[in-house]
Amino acid sequence: MITGSDRMRLYLMAPDGSVTYGVDVIISHTGPGLLGGITAGYLENEYDQKPTDDPLCDVVVDLTRY
Repeated sequence: MITGSDRMRLYLMAPDGSVTYGVDVIISHTGPGLLGGITAGYLENEYDQKPTDDPLCDVVVDLTRY
C-alpha cells in the first residue's frame, strides 16, 4: 500500500502464520537489498517492531533507514 510520497507498506505473514508484519520501505530504495533485509532477521527483532493501529497487520517494522 502506498503510504506517502516515495513510501509504501508491504504486508508479510510469518511462515507459521502467527504474525502479520507491516513493513515500511522507501520506494526509490527498494531492490534486491530489500529482500536481503527481510531475510536477515529484521522482522524477528522485537526491538524493531512497533505497535500499530493498522487493521491489516499486528506490528510495523520500519525499514526506511536500510
